[in-house]
Amino acid sequence: MAILGIGRFVVRGIAGTVSYTAVISTSNKVQSLTYKKSFGVTEHRDGMGSVYAVTAGEPVEEIQVTMTPIAPAATATLAGAQGTVAVPGPLDPVTIASMPGGITNGAYVYVDGDIRLSTDGTPEIQCTLRKYVDTGVSGTPANFS
Repeated sequence: MAILGIGRFVVRGIAGTVSYTAVISTSNKVQSLTYKKSFGVTEHRDGMGSVYAVTAGEPVEEIQVTMTPIAPAATATLAGAQGTVAVPGPLDPVTIASMPGGITNGAYVYVDGDIRLSTDGTPEIQCTLRKYVDTGVSGTPANFS
């Protein structure tokens, strides 16, 4: 959704989808998403302690996603919604699609997560997902899928 604010368009909300074995893309609503791309750095020092070279490790993309499970349109029942309260298994593939800007779209693997239940709120599923990026040197690393 885009709104007009002081002469400029601003993107509001998260229009993208998340899907994995227990959850199809139409049975959750993404509440928040944080994207991070990082890599290790090694400093090589000479005998005097001065840095004479720096090498970068393999880049890793990481996403923290929080979503609320909802019933799939086909079932639209409380039981259908309750059936979607699940996290993926270890290293299960997770697909991110249709996110604004497309930067986070693609296949990731599940590395950590939790489910939050409360008496006065909707359940939330929080997942940490990683993508091990192709460095162009040794080919695409296995993403365990």
